Amino acid sequence: MKQFKGGILSIPFIILVWMVISSRYTALIFPGPLVVFKEMQKQLISFEFYHHIGVSLYRLAIGFAIAAASAFLIGTLAGVSEPFRKFLSPMVMFFQATPPMAWAPLLILMLDLGNAPMIAVIVLAAFFPILVKMIGGNEGIGWLIASTGQIGNSSLVMVGIITIGVLAMFFEFILLKPLKKRFVSWASHS
Repeated sequence: MKQFKGGILSIPFIILVWMVISSRYTALIFPGPLVVFKEMQKQLISFEFYHHIGVSLYRLAIGFAIAAASAFLIGTLAGVSEPFRKFLSPMVMFFQATPPMAWAPLLILMLDLGNAPMIAVIVLAAFFPILVKMIGGNEGIGWLIASTGQIGNSSLVMVGIITIGVLAMFFEFILLKPLKKRFVSWASHS
């Protein structure tokens, strides 16, 4: 929590840099903080905006659950069987070195549009890095960013980006940090 409180101090700096950069462009290309915050106010009372957040969180939960369950099973098997661990090692190195988003176009071709390719990528990424670039669907925050970007609504694109960032910070500081603190310290003591 101390790190979060210290990080709050960077927000005015980010807004200042954002204001300076946006002053060089029209609001259509790179909207400033005031334009984006007005768009955010409009979206916060929109059911459709919450629907997109819900779809993204659904994909995230399913993908993470699949990743966690399969990683637990495979990790347990690798922990008790040295031959299996040796067999698994090259594949783990390969997939660890390959960015999950590199698989997205292939997964979209294989699994078609919709939830399946997004969930598959989330499974591969196990879950935060992929939150920013869920593409290929027709709903969700990633889709909202992509579709509104295509029609030139850059202020709504920025609202989507900020929403992803806020959700990521929420998950990190409210959910993951306490879990890491509890279980990592437990694992290091055993």
